Amino acid sequence: MACFYVKKAGKYNKPRKSYSKYRLWRRAAAVMMILSLTAGLAACGGSAGEGSQAAAKDAGVQRYAWPLGSSSPEDTVTQIYAEKFADEVDRLSDGKMKISVYPNSVLGGDRELLESCKDGDIPFVVQNTAPQVTFMKDTAVFDMPALFDSIDEVREHVDNPRFMKLMQQVYNDGGYELLGYADQGFRVMTTNKKIESLADFKGQKIRTMENSYIWHTGRRSEQARHL
Repeated sequence: MACFYVKKAGKYNKPRKSYSKYRLWRRAAAVMMILSLTAGLAACGGSAGEGSQAAAKDAGVQRYAWPLGSSSPEDTVTQIYAEKFADEVDRLSDGKMKISVYPNSVLGGDRELLESCKDGDIPFVVQNTAPQVTFMKDTAVFDMPALFDSIDEVREHVDNPRFMKLMQQVYNDGGYELLGYADQGFRVMTTNKKIESLADFKGQKIRTMENSYIWHTGRRSEQARHL
């Protein structure tokens, strides 16, 4: 499940002194990119070459620029989701608001994006829900195994307004505003070994996201194989 959230409205938290040099570098990079984009917008507005009257009128227009962080590669549903949001913001604001999308963990990995968004350093984040369980336990609802038989059945439940309201409260309690989410199909395992039964998993090393519920599901599957 790809989730799109922002920092909860309110005062920004004061920076903590325990940040590592790596995280501070990430913060500085984000700030530099914001300033760079803002400067670019100002330059474009002042060099349109459409006459002094148009330039004077445009000079009084307030413009905004923000980064959007993601840890996913550019060829994923997450990236499509992020780019669509950026396009809609640009369209609905008549070009006054610009969102720059930074995929591939350019602004940090999953944990760093969560922390940076909550601290107010990165205003928009799109990521899978699995890494969020460490911060908001109830997001584990998206990782519960074998509940539905089809993706249509899943969408019927997650698109329910009541469910959306409950999830928005979960994110509010965690310090975020949930703007929306989109499914990416069922979780699957990919391997270079042919898998046809639970017994074929024996000896396989499985790489997962930082989510204890996924780990426990794997352990239970191994236990069930011996029953």
